[in-house]
This record gives sequence, structure tokens and C-alpha cells, in this order.
Amino acid sequence: MSIPLLKRFLAPMVLFGLASAMMFYRHQLPLAPPLDNVFAKESSPVLTHLPSDYIYVDLQGEILRPGVYKLRQGDRLFHAIDRSGGFTDDAFTLHLNQAQTLVDGHLYVIPATPTDPPEAVTAPGTHTPSLIRLSTATLEQLISLPGIGAVTAQNIIDYRQEHGPFERIEDIVQVRNIGESLLEGLRDLVLP
Repeated sequence: MSIPLLKRFLAPMVLFGLASAMMFYRHQLPLAPPLDNVFAKESSPVLTHLPSDYIYVDLQGEILRPGVYKLRQGDRLFHAIDRSGGFTDDAFTLHLNQAQTLVDGHLYVIPATPTDPPEAVTAPGTHTPSLIRLSTATLEQLISLPGIGAVTAQNIIDYRQEHGPFERIEDIVQVRNIGESLLEGLRDLVLP
């Protein structure tokens, strides 16, 4: 074959090979959206919160609308109280931490204002402050103790129902959310 003949066949084959390679490469790339969609006035709805961004809490007690509420992750107790319509007139909020972060699946009980004095045990002729018996105290009586909120008070009651009465004051550390430091703060205020 002569060189001019080779150039005549080789040039189209190279061009054909390059065109084929470009077409193959182009089919491997994702297609760009059509221009009319880029400038569309209405866009498809965008999901702003994933399902895991929400939690469910059960709010009971002295609130206007008790029930289960869907709230955002990171919301505080006061958010749930607002959604429930607020407190009733009988709500006891003195020891209620409304700034606590809500936990998915938890029960939050807003206590009523105590009408009866706490169960007290005092020696005759002494002026000892009233002591609260852990094995029989109501939710409201437990909440009146320093460091005990509605959730921890409910944990104490749940523990009592499952394990029976407390035999020693020290047994309270078996309850969820109660440690040695809280026990020391309660030691002079409670009886088993």
C-alpha cells in the first residue's frame, strides 16, 4: 500500500474511533436536567425533617390536654407543656424542671399541688422535720424532695411496684437516675 492510500483510510478510521470513544464516554456520564426544570417556578416539595428528627412523649397529670405528643428532637419540657395547652390550676410546678430535654418514649407527669401533708414520722416531744417514707410516698411527696423531679419520682414508684417496699434507705440507688450523691442529700429526709 502506498502512503497516500494509507492516509486516506487511516484518517477516517481514527476519526471514527474518536467519535465512538466520545459517544461511549458520554453515555457513561449522568444526564443534566433539562433547562426548563432549572428555571421552573414551582419545585417539588423538599423534605426538611427526616422521620428521625421527631420524638414522641407521653404528657400526663395536671395539664389541659394530656396525651402523646410528636415533638422535634431536642425540644424541652416547656415545649410539650405549651403543645398540651398549659397547666391546670392545680399543677404543682415548684420542683418541675421545664428546661429539661425531652427523651423519646418517656412519660412526663405534671404533679398536682399537695393537699395532704407528707407522711411523717417524728419522735414524741421533738420538732424534727417531716420524713417521707420511700415505700409509701405519693408522686407529689417524692417530688417535694430536693433533686427529685417528676420522672425520677415516677421511677421510684415503678421500682417499688416491681421490687416491693424499700428495706433500707440505701436501696434507693437501685432506682434509675439516682446515685450516691442524691442518696446523701436525701438521707436525713426519708425513711425506707
